Amino acid sequence: MSDTPKTILFVHSGQDWVRGSERVLLDLASHLPAARFRPVVWCNSPALRDACLAAAIPLVSTPFPAPPHQPWWRASREAIRQAIEVIGETSAALVHVNTLVSLPWALRGARRAGVGVIAHLHTPTTTDERVWCGLHQVNVAVGVSRFSLSWVESDGLDPKATRLIYNAVFPERLEHGSAAQLRGELGIPADAVVAATVGSLIPRKDIATVIAGVSGALRSGLPIHLLILGTGEELELLRALTASLGVSDRVHFLGDRDDVGAILRDATDFLISAAREETLGLNVIEAGFFGLPCVVSDIPPHREIVAEPATGLLFRPGDSDDLALKLELLLRDPSLRDSLGTRAKVEIRQRFLPDRFLAEFTDLYDDVTQLRRERLGWLAGFRFPRGYWRFGLQRLGRWGSQ
Repeated sequence: MSDTPKTILFVHSGQDWVRGSERVLLDLASHLPAARFRPVVWCNSPALRDACLAAAIPLVSTPFPAPPHQPWWRASREAIRQAIEVIGETSAALVHVNTLVSLPWALRGARRAGVGVIAHLHTPTTTDERVWCGLHQVNVAVGVSRFSLSWVESDGLDPKATRLIYNAVFPERLEHGSAAQLRGELGIPADAVVAATVGSLIPRKDIATVIAGVSGALRSGLPIHLLILGTGEELELLRALTASLGVSDRVHFLGDRDDVGAILRDATDFLISAAREETLGLNVIEAGFFGLPCVVSDIPPHREIVAEPATGLLFRPGDSDDLALKLELLLRDPSLRDSLGTRAKVEIRQRFLPDRFLAEFTDLYDDVTQLRRERLGWLAGFRFPRGYWRFGLQRLGRWGSQ
């Protein structure tokens, strides 16, 4: 084994914020064993760059390529050239692509440079997206849940080209700070039960159903308040919904916070997630770490974390009436909240702590960086799964109908 740490080049293109996928990148890059791996981040987000600087994670100074407008087989030559140069300048042994929008040119650059490339799947994908970005061509596609890899069989990709690595809770990040005074600052009575929902205010997170469900519970005379942590395009729409339902005094928009862990620990009784699409739900794991029960939409990735009735409650996606009924169960039965939270805490701390997460990524990096060079080129590394035939026939059908 070489005494020189291997450089892992993280490539990330996203919004100017630090949320789910950005947080996972930061947790991973800042906790890799320094004697073995050296992380370097290349990204387009000022917020992520600032977070990397704060964590002493080296950054690439080369300007980030513009968003691609062509599929991977027609990726921008200039972007590919930039990728090759950055790989060479950083002496990268592996390219870890954290968002698929960057994959077309990052994949081509890594292949030209003769280094391995992995893709980290943080969001649901479609067949078109997978073919367009070149996901089938990476050395390993990493899923954060079984659901995020559910496409493998239908696309005809060899499962050996994928790896399941669940995200982890990093206690030192979550446990800092205090939110002990938050309830008082918000005017929440001492006898109220406080729920929280955490995530971007975007359609697939379906915060509207959370608000409507809380409104339904309030109509039953139950003392619930809701904390909404996050920002996004639906903020004003959700504020208007809150006003129209007459629950503005019970719903508190807190925006993006860097003390989410403290709020969950010190000011929250349970978590709600109404996401219609998800890959894992980092917020659900973090709530469980603190022993909070979760009421979540009944979608496959949530079922990988929450087992009803042992560790939480499930409700039909988009059904605010069903959510209200589940909220009433928790609000009327403090012992149920306690028992669900206790079991959730045990489950999360057994399955989702950093040692397991870091060991699995360390093994993955070792496996890919030790691949023979011919496996990193197009001759031996190109794949043509049956999903390509389906994609091509669909495209022919579209062209024929025009």
